[in-house]
Amino acid sequence: NRLSLEGVRLTENDESYTVEFELARALQFEAASSNYRLSRDGIRVVDNTRAARIIGAVAPDLFNAEPPCADKDDPDLDNRVYLDEGKDLDADNLADVFRSDSANDIPSGAIAPYAVDSVELDPRTGVWSYTLAYLPPGDYTLAFTCNSEDDDPVDYDGVEIALPADQRYEFTLSSREVANCNLAVTPECVDD
Repeated sequence: NRLSLEGVRLTENDESYTVEFELARALQFEAASSNYRLSRDGIRVVDNTRAARIIGAVAPDLFNAEPPCADKDDPDLDNRVYLDEGKDLDADNLADVFRSDSANDIPSGAIAPYAVDSVELDPRTGVWSYTLAYLPPGDYTLAFTCNSEDDDPVDYDGVEIALPADQRYEFTLSSREVANCNLAVTPECVDD
């Protein structure tokens, strides 16, 4: 009935902060009770006066560019972008969403993403896009994967991040910046 965020004290009518609920990590299904549970994982409080974001379109050709994605029944499903804090990260350490109490073994050095967004079709424009918002200024690595079907919000699943492997991009976001990164089959971040 209540969710407390340690170390956070907000006052009434204070609109300088946003509480971001990243449901890919915060919302968990409990099979035993057939209920969903909201946890503190994936919830962050961000100062709106400094928050940055990354937005972009994604070329649908990426959805089935290579196996195993080329074998998906519906190429439009299970396409996500993952955002990790930092630059020059070892590609082998980029991981899917997991918590420290994962039922599966977590490889040494595995990095859980800071934020995740599903690639969705905007019915008004017909463009596939993503938005990663309410980000503190700093260094980030963005990676696209076309095969996130098995990404459980609690357990490490070994989902390949990035897929295609060359779909990784680095950013340094400044305060209030809106970075535009359109993903295409050729590994480049196109700012239109």
